[in-house]
Amino acid sequence: MLLFQKAGIANRPKVRVCHGRSKAFKTFCNLLDEGDCDVWLLVDSEEPIAAGHQIAVGHEGDPWAHVGTREGDRWQRPSGATNKQLQFMTVSMETWLISDRDALKKVFTKGLQEDKLPSPGPSLETRTKQELQKALAAAVRDTPAERYDKGAHSFKILAHVSPEKLRRLPWAARFLAEMGAAPDSVSRPE
Repeated sequence: MLLFQKAGIANRPKVRVCHGRSKAFKTFCNLLDEGDCDVWLLVDSEEPIAAGHQIAVGHEGDPWAHVGTREGDRWQRPSGATNKQLQFMTVSMETWLISDRDALKKVFTKGLQEDKLPSPGPSLETRTKQELQKALAAAVRDTPAERYDKGAHSFKILAHVSPEKLRRLPWAARFLAEMGAAPDSVSRPE
C-alpha cells in the first residue's frame, strides 16, 4: 500500500480487504486461533469513540471497550489479542480522506468545494459518519465525478493521502506509529 511506503514503514504489511467489519473480525479471530499472533484488525469505528475509550498522549486507551459496547458489534477481545491489534479508521475511512484536501483534489481534479468539508485536524475524528458522508457528497457535487463513490474513489484517494496530515488525527497517528514498529511478516485484515 502506497500509504505505508510514504509513511516510511519499511516492513510493509500485507493488507487483506475483507469487505465488511463482521467478516474482518471473523478473519482476525480465525487467524489468531491458527496461531498468527502478528495479525491486526483495522476497521472503521463507525461512530465517535467515547471519551473513556479515547487514546491520549502517553496512554493507550481501550479500543476493545468501544467495539465491546457498540450496538451492532458487541465484540469481545479474543483470547491473546492486545489493544494494539485493534486499530480504527475513526470514524470511517472518509475521515482519513477528508484530512487531506490535496489528495481529494488529485482524484476529483476540479470543482471540489473545500468549504463544504469539516476542518482537518483532531476534531475530525469526533464527527459522525453521516456528517462526513454528507459533507463529502456536497464537496464533490460540482466535480466531473459529481458524487463520491466509495468503491470507485476511496482507495484512489487514500493512495494520495499524506501521512503527515494523517498524523494530526490521534487514532491515525497511533496506527501509523504501531505500523512503524511492526515486525516484517505481519498480515493484517482490513
